[in-house]
Amino acid sequence: ALTVVDTVEKNGAILSNFQPDYLVGFASYIAAVANAQLQGKLNIHPRWVSTNSELLDDEMRALINKAWGIQPCNSWGSVE
Repeated sequence: ALTVVDTVEKNGAILSNFQPDYLVGFASYIAAVANAQLQGKLNIHPRWVSTNSELLDDEMRALINKAWGIQPCNSWGSVE
């Protein structure tokens, strides 16, 4: 299983082997995965990226777009 407590390098090997169509996770972690993609440390081609739980800033959005050529969706929710 993939977790944000594991390094991007460890999860990168799992992701490269699995080849996901869809990525969802914390904005900062997905941005780190995108950075690893750009550095040639993994090779995945998701068709959809969704971030949640924290701010997706313009720099992260641009990094994700550069890595995979797609605009990430940012999900916000609230539960009482």
